Amino acid sequence: MTPVNHCDTQPGKIIAERPGEVAVLTHARGGCGRCRQPGGCGRPMDERPTTTWMPNTADFEVGDEVELNVATPALEKAAWSAYGIPLAGLILGAAVGKVGGDAVSVAVGLGGLWAGLGYVRWRSHRLAPELWLTRVNKS
Repeated sequence: MTPVNHCDTQPGKIIAERPGEVAVLTHARGGCGRCRQPGGCGRPMDERPTTTWMPNTADFEVGDEVELNVATPALEKAAWSAYGIPLAGLILGAAVGKVGGDAVSVAVGLGGLWAGLGYVRWRSHRLAPELWLTRVNKS
């Protein structure tokens, strides 16, 4: 994939190879950045290692420093889909079930939530944003 104007990058390192693929080790970023400050949650999210297997498109080798890239619009679309579709199922189910009373509304709303979650899971390969690697240096 060709880099786009707006993309999010995550520094990483190639830690393993297998035919046609490489494992990229990154450290998850997240949270408010106040992990160790007063009033912070105390859970340092930025220290959690994550391994992602990716196609080896540029002859990467173990030890190579890379950047894991994702187009920001695609990431936003995936997030909206992952959260929005189940939420819409919950709201629509509850609205439709309201004609049968509160208990039916809750039951149909939960059914809509589960249907939305199932749809997102079933279509996850199409909803997921495409990732690509760029080399930082050659070790």
